[in-house]
Amino acid sequence: MRAWYLVYTRPHWEYKVASFMQESLNLEVYLPLWSREDHEETAVPFFPNYLFVRVDLIEFPIRLFWQTPGLRRLPKFDNQLLPVPNDIIEEVRHHLAKTRGETYARGQLFHQGDRVVITKGPLKGKEALFDKRLSGDDRVRILLNLLGRQVPAEAPLRALEKLQFVVQAPRPPRRTRGRGRRIKQRTRLRPPSTSR
Repeated sequence: MRAWYLVYTRPHWEYKVASFMQESLNLEVYLPLWSREDHEETAVPFFPNYLFVRVDLIEFPIRLFWQTPGLRRLPKFDNQLLPVPNDIIEEVRHHLAKTRGETYARGQLFHQGDRVVITKGPLKGKEALFDKRLSGDDRVRILLNLLGRQVPAEAPLRALEKLQFVVQAPRPPRRTRGRGRRIKQRTRLRPPSTSR
């Protein structure tokens, strides 16, 4: 079963570690970011040198973590990895959403450009792009793809759900032909084609 675990990184490597784990290891990562009101354009890690990764340690070999550049360790307690309760992750997300004015609902943090699906109303089942939160607490603007154009529309926040995509790692190339016979990797050069 997947659970959140704490990851300790080298100083100022939080973004690189999070990016590598998402793109190369296909893991769900949460890097809490915070920005002061007078420096809204620069977000910094809320917990310097730390981030969270959601993984099933039974299915995912822990040795793959050590491929991550900038990873220092996975903190242990009593010499074993302990999961971080979901309630703590949700509390951190909720706190940061309130202080930074982000759009947060039902355990989901919405950013501009996120792909969402409408779950209620006449447009139920339609996919759209999240644009921004409007003045009301529950109203947001989305972009619907109609006739090849992006059309802005309003929707209640509680009627949206983020689309989650699971990316499978590519299969490694075959190394043997069966019964231990190795495949020799050769580069074949083709003669130039002559057209007459």
